[in-house]
Amino acid sequence: MIHLLENLAIAVAQAVNGGQVQAARQVATELSSLETLPTWLPKTDFRFYLGLAQFYGNRFEAAEATLSSLTYDSFSAAEAHWILRRILSKHLTEENANFVRSQMFEHEQQIARLYPYSPIVQDVADEQTNQREVGLDSHYGLLVLPTIDIGRLYDWQTLVTVGDLYYEQNLFEQAADAYHWNIQVRDPNQWFQNGIDSFWMKIADCYEQKGEPTLAARYLTKSFALPLTTSQISDISARLKTLLAQPAPKQATPVSQPDALKLQQIGDRLFEMEMFDEAVRAYRLAEQQGADMRLMIASVKEAKEVSINKWYISSYFVILKK
Repeated sequence: MIHLLENLAIAVAQAVNGGQVQAARQVATELSSLETLPTWLPKTDFRFYLGLAQFYGNRFEAAEATLSSLTYDSFSAAEAHWILRRILSKHLTEENANFVRSQMFEHEQQIARLYPYSPIVQDVADEQTNQREVGLDSHYGLLVLPTIDIGRLYDWQTLVTVGDLYYEQNLFEQAADAYHWNIQVRDPNQWFQNGIDSFWMKIADCYEQKGEPTLAARYLTKSFALPLTTSQISDISARLKTLLAQPAPKQATPVSQPDALKLQQIGDRLFEMEMFDEAVRAYRLAEQQGADMRLMIASVKEAKEVSINKWYISSYFVILKK
């Protein structure tokens, strides 16, 4: 299976860089012929890699059928919905514009549910507002409008720093979350670009340190969906083989006492980006180390309340316009 994933990464790179599709078609054929899957790769994840090979092989109908079968428990469901949206955009004409755009919007909604820090969330909210402003009744099963503007203050580099600070203190699960946020907040097209692989590797390392090698392997495998270099493919493959060769879960690194000051710094950075709930969680961790965070937590809650009130006021004026 690892060999097939290596071929998938090569095919993706060729299709992206040179427009060659034959390699992707070959990988899709090989993946389709598999009768059994390794225990570390759930069927929901496998379907994403098969659909990806079909997509880059220009087998769009097959890719659409495969990717549409993914469920929410797939690690790549959000990315699958973005590819499905891209496939729909290829069929967009003046005659079918309304229908196709409504289908594309449905995929955006699914991405918003799966990746709550994506800029897609704000796009979905804006579209909902636009529909209300023109008096349209929704028939898409729309999300509830978010209580705050989402994605406008996020900075992916700051989130990497937050992840690094958590990692330094052996808070691996929190670090993995921050590294994942850093991926989510980018433009969805960047989810498929070279360079994101380093962050999937960071997330995988967090779960390896946490003593969960199988989970680490699933995250590491996401790198194969990117246009990698030959060297990158070799490095990721070697690391994946090492993970899967472990006879038993590795003992998690003992957790030392976190630094309350660093946790406060994390909270401050999250607060600046208006990630209110995440900031409170960081401040609560600092409290557990003896820091007095009462004023900071109160400030966060007050700021969140102000954002909510602004949203309600703007919504009220939208209603008055009708």
